[in-house]
Amino acid sequence: MKRNTVLIMAMALLLAVAVIPANAQAEGIDIYSGTGTLTYVEPIAVTFSECSANSAYDADGHIWTVSVVGGGTATLSMLATNNGSDPVTVYVEVSQTNPQTYITTSWNQLSYELAAGDTEEFVLTAVIGASVPAGDYPITFKFTR
Repeated sequence: MKRNTVLIMAMALLLAVAVIPANAQAEGIDIYSGTGTLTYVEPIAVTFSECSANSAYDADGHIWTVSVVGGGTATLSMLATNNGSDPVTVYVEVSQTNPQTYITTSWNQLSYELAAGDTEEFVLTAVIGASVPAGDYPITFKFTR
């Protein structure tokens, strides 16, 4: 009889091992759960400061229009402000859609590390040669971090 009991218990154990998956876990009882929304706010604000008299800046459209007759120089000043709590390096670049040898564009600096609460001025200069043919010469400028 003892032998039958041991055999039955062994078969029951074997059946239990075969039926219960290896990755089975005991169910827990939730005692607390929650959800949340993470909102990231860009710490760098770029704003228009001023432009030379021979140009205009549309702050809503981010469009700088330069009107130069017979060559000259135009400038656009933008301010970058770090509203965050950590230092952030700001980079600027400018490119011409249709590069011309008689038009040059450049920033007064290509990058600047803004401390928290700091503001820095970036000045974009366009130099238009006297021999430039009449027409439109698009440029693209941008700020990155």
